[in-house]
This record gives sequence, structure tokens and C-alpha cells, in this order.
Amino acid sequence: MATKISKNDVGTVIRISVKENDAVFNASAATVKTLFLKTPNGVVVRKSALFYTDGTDGVCEYTTITGDLHESGRWSGQLYLEFPNGRWYTSMFSFVVEDTL
Repeated sequence: MATKISKNDVGTVIRISVKENDAVFNASAATVKTLFLKTPNGVVVRKSALFYTDGTDGVCEYTTITGDLHESGRWSGQLYLEFPNGRWYTSMFSFVVEDTL
């Protein structure tokens, strides 16, 4: 993820490394990859995530579009993965969106 994120940024990559027991998790069999983002006001939105490569490295990402980062403050997120034999949520993470003039 970018080191500095500003309100209304477009093209910011939110990249999540999926791990299990501190080891890379092979997520390549995931049929659904959804990034849940919670705004500072508490609204949760869903975004379709993609594999950074082929999923064997355990890395998924989402690139922001116009309207995504519309609030400044602390955001939180969580990746949801669905597999043919079950579903899995990652640990939550957070980031700050700074205000602009």
C-alpha cells in the first residue's frame, strides 16, 4: 500500500499478503476474492480483489477508483476468500487517509 494516502486519491493499490501461521498462504484456488473496507464513519463497502500474480504467493490487491477514498481518517479492511471447500477471512488491517485542502 502507498506510504501516504490522501482523500480522493485514485489508483492507490491496497495489497494484502495472506499468511497462515506466519507462512505464505497459497490462495490460488480461491474462487472469490473480496476486499471489505470500513470507512471512518463505519460504512462497510465491498470491492472485488485480484491476485497480484497467480495467488500462489498469497498476495491479493485492489486499486482504488474515483469515489473510493472519499473520507479522511482511519479506515479498516479485511480480505475474504472463498474456496471450493470453504471460506476464509484474513486478519483485519487499518490505514489512514489524510485530508486534503
